[in-house]
Amino acid sequence: MSKILKALMVLVVVAILAVVGLNIALRTYLNQERIRSLVIPPAEKGLQRKVSFQEAHVNLFKGVVIRGLTVKEADGREDFLRIKEFVLKYRLLPLLKKEIVISKILLVDPYVRIYRDARGHFNYETLGPLKKEKGRASPAKKGRKAGSPWPLTIHSIRVKRAHVVVKDALGEIPDTDLSANANVALSMAASGAMSFSGKSDFLANVVYGQEKSQVKGNLSFTPEKLTYKTTIQLEGDTITLSGQVVNYSANPSIILNIFSPLLHLDRLMRVPDRLPKGKTPNKKSPGTKGGNPSPPGLKVKGEYKIREATYKGLKMEDLQGNYEFKNGIFTLRDAVVKMAQGAVKKNLQVNLNPTPMTYKGDVRIQDINMGILTTALMAKGKGMVTGRLDSDITFSGKGAQWERAKRFLTAKGTFALKDGQFLDFPALNKVAGLLNLEELKNLAFKEIEGNFKVEKGKVLLKSALTSQDVKMKAQGTVGLDGALNLPLVLKLSPKLGDKLKKRVSFARYLAREKGWTVVPIRLTGSLSSPIPTPELGNVKGRLQGEATKAIQGVLTGKKGKGEKENPLQGIKKLFGK
Repeated sequence: MSKILKALMVLVVVAILAVVGLNIALRTYLNQERIRSLVIPPAEKGLQRKVSFQEAHVNLFKGVVIRGLTVKEADGREDFLRIKEFVLKYRLLPLLKKEIVISKILLVDPYVRIYRDARGHFNYETLGPLKKEKGRASPAKKGRKAGSPWPLTIHSIRVKRAHVVVKDALGEIPDTDLSANANVALSMAASGAMSFSGKSDFLANVVYGQEKSQVKGNLSFTPEKLTYKTTIQLEGDTITLSGQVVNYSANPSIILNIFSPLLHLDRLMRVPDRLPKGKTPNKKSPGTKGGNPSPPGLKVKGEYKIREATYKGLKMEDLQGNYEFKNGIFTLRDAVVKMAQGAVKKNLQVNLNPTPMTYKGDVRIQDINMGILTTALMAKGKGMVTGRLDSDITFSGKGAQWERAKRFLTAKGTFALKDGQFLDFPALNKVAGLLNLEELKNLAFKEIEGNFKVEKGKVLLKSALTSQDVKMKAQGTVGLDGALNLPLVLKLSPKLGDKLKKRVSFARYLAREKGWTVVPIRLTGSLSSPIPTPELGNVKGRLQGEATKAIQGVLTGKKGKGEKENPLQGIKKLFGK
C-alpha cells in the first residue's frame, strides 16, 4: 500500500511539474510579437479592417488578457471598436469530461461607434462577415441541429463602462450617446439548448431633431422574462416606465406601468413638430390585416399614474387608470382625472382591426367648474360659461380623422349646470341686441338641465334654463360643423317684459303666461356667428286681429278703446316702420 501511495505522489508531482513546465513553455513561446503574428493577420483578413492591441498575455491557468484592442473604421482613421481590457478565464479540469467552462469574460471600457452616412450606409456593413453575407442567405443543413459539440458554460460575462455612440447623417435615427454596465451568465447544451440570465444598467443622452432627452434605467433578464425600469427626462417632464416582458422571443406579453410627477401636455403635444421629418417611406408590417398595425399576438397591459399635468393653464391632478391591448383592441378602464375643482371618469374601447377603426365608451363629469375649464380651453372672444357641471355621456363611432369620424359619431347624455353665468356669449349677445335688452348679456342662471343625442353629424338638443328674470327652453339641432337650427322659447319676468314692450314694437302682440312675456326665437347661422329671428307664427292670430282693427279704424275714423294713436301708425310700428 505504501508503495502505491508513493507511486501516486510521484505521479502527482510529475503532473504538476509537467503542467508548470507547459505553462512556462507556453508563455515563453507566445511572446507579444508571436501573439501579434498569430492573431492580427487573420483578424484583419476576416474583418477587412485594421486591428491592433497594446499587449496580450496567455496563461495556462489564468487565461487570456488583451489590453488596448482596437478595430478601425474602413478608412483606417477613426476607431470603430476599442476595448481597454479583455479578460478570458477558464477551467481546465472540465475539459477532461468534454465540457467547456469559462469562469469569466470581462470587457473593460468597450467603445463602439455606429454611423450612417448621407447615402444610407452603416459603417458596420463593410465588416468582412457582414459584407460576405450581404444578399446571401446561409445554407441550412438538413437533419443537423446547430449547437456546440461540447456543453458550454460561462459563469460570468461582465461589461464595465460600455460606451456606444450612434450618429446618423440623414437625421432619421436619433443621435445617441449610451453608457452601460452588464453582467450575464450563460450555458449551452450540446443539443444547442441555451439558458442565460443577467442584468444591466444604462444611461443614454438622445438628440432627435430639436428634442433632447435623457434615458436612465436598469433591467434583468432570463430566457422567459425581462424586467425593466426606465426614467425618461424631456426638458422639464419626467416619465418612468416599469414592468416586465414575458415570452419576448415569441409572442410577447408586456406589462408597462407609467408614472410621472408632472407633465406639461402643451409641450409634449408639440414634440412631433420638433422631430425631423422622415425621408424613408413607412412600410406596413408583414402579417397584419385591416387597420391593426401591431405585431400578431402582442399583448400589453398596465396602469398609469400622473400626479399633476397642465394643459393651456388648466391644472389636472391624480390622473390614473388601467389599460390593456390585446387582439388589436385597446381598452381603457376606470380612468380618472381631477380638474377644475371636480373630476372626470372615463372608459374607452378602440378596435384597430377593422378599417376604419371603431370605438365606444362612456364619460362621467362630476362637479366641474366650467369657469375654470372654459377660461383655459376657449379661445378669446368666443365667450364662456361658468357654473358647476354634472353630465353622463355614452358614445360610439368609427374613424380617426375628424372630417370622417363626425359623420359616424353617435352619443347620448344628460347634463346639469348650476349657479352659473354666460359671459360675452355670442348667441345671447345677438338675442339681447334683437330684443334691445342689455340684461340678457352676461345672463346669470340658477340651473340649465337637459339631454342630447348625436347622430348624422348633428346634436339634437333639449334643455331648460331658469334664472331670476328669464326662463328659456331650447329644442333643436347644433351641427358638429357649428351650424345652428335651434328654436328658443324665452319667458321674461314682468319687469323685463315691460321693458321689452317699450323697446320693441312687436312685444305687445306676444303672449303672456302668469305675467311672464313669451318670446319665441329661432337661432340659425353658426355658433361663431349666430342669427336670431323672432318666430311670430305663434302670434299670427293676434297680429291679424290687431291689423283688422287698425284697418277698420282707418275706414271709420274711429279709434279703438284706449287707443291714443292713429291706427295706421300702429300698423307701421307692428312691422318696425
